[in-house]
Amino acid sequence: MSSRSVILWLGLPFLAFSVDRGRLVVNSSLVLINATVADRQGHLVSGLQRANFRLFDGNREEKVVSVSQEDGPISVGIVFDASGSMRDYLPLARKALQTFIAASGRNDEYAAVLVRDHPDWALHFTRDSDAVLTQLAAVEADGSTALVDSIYLAVQGMRSAHNPRKALLVISDGMDNHSRYADSELKHLLEESNVTVFAVGVWRAYPEAEAEIGRSLLKELSESTGGRYLEANSPRDLAKKFGELDLRFEYMIAFRVEDISLDGKFHPVTLKVVPSPNAPRLYANWRRGYYAAK
Repeated sequence: MSSRSVILWLGLPFLAFSVDRGRLVVNSSLVLINATVADRQGHLVSGLQRANFRLFDGNREEKVVSVSQEDGPISVGIVFDASGSMRDYLPLARKALQTFIAASGRNDEYAAVLVRDHPDWALHFTRDSDAVLTQLAAVEADGSTALVDSIYLAVQGMRSAHNPRKALLVISDGMDNHSRYADSELKHLLEESNVTVFAVGVWRAYPEAEAEIGRSLLKELSESTGGRYLEANSPRDLAKKFGELDLRFEYMIAFRVEDISLDGKFHPVTLKVVPSPNAPRLYANWRRGYYAAK
């Protein structure tokens, strides 16, 4: 895939970047970072303004140019765990997903990857939400869990998505026992992509040390890309957690880098939320950085 220049309008000043082999790289002094903000109870917070954000490119604070919450169409890649360990959760996971998709926008599109011994594209991108549900209705839980490989495949597949906003929705217990890719390889791929991960983890009676491995992976993948991680404590809790998901409920934060170094390297970004006076503390997840094109 050759490099190509893109001008993307997101209700903000123009943002120039290039897409090189699926990697989002900035070749302008204006950078866009996505973020979600929640209160102590985990409720998403809207209505914040520029004064509520401080942003640091490395150790240097940069000026936030604009902040907006967009409601444009989304391309959603569903990573649906259909391995044997999900057998008790599968019926309610499908039902919760049905409720989630029912709230989709007219121009949203969906694709689905099944998690089993090997990742499998169950459906490529379509705006036909009924086709997604029909395809997943016939799925039965079976086999081992190649979760990392499945998410890796889904991230690569997001290159064929048609909407500028791209998200992965991962539904899994987080346990992986059959992947060839390492966690670090997946994290690096996400670091280079413009894909936001939202994950719903399901609780199982695993030994705590094993459960924490799966929980930590899903949580890190979500939070480091500006998404959210939610955890269901029982099969019936799945519907509630899906009700708390809102992929549109994110901020787009634009900041200008005065002396941008077009070095092709990853530039880490830190975001701090400044609540209004006497308001409770707020918590943010944000994309952790960007690549500056050479």
